[in-house]
Amino acid sequence: AAAQYGSAYPMGARMMSGHTDLHEKLQNELASFVNKEAAYLLNFGYQGMVSTIDALVSKDDIIVYDVDAHACIIDGVRLHMGKRFTYKHNDVESLEKNLER
Repeated sequence: AAAQYGSAYPMGARMMSGHTDLHEKLQNELASFVNKEAAYLLNFGYQGMVSTIDALVSKDDIIVYDVDAHACIIDGVRLHMGKRFTYKHNDVESLEKNLER
């Protein structure tokens, strides 16, 4: 693979640095291994969180999240078209107040 694609490829998101037949092969093998129709791999955890939030919520859902959540969660939530609320970091009372809204 390094001889064909270079040792520094890909170094970023596939949207920016490209998608290869090796990506496709690995995804197909993973899907087969876990007995699923398909799989999609992301090379950064950041992308994974943003994509997962986008995939799991609709505009009708409400997201309540810790104000000190990791940037990938905050960015994923910011893309959300529905209502969203933060609660004070690790503060159960603040969380409860937001859930009562």
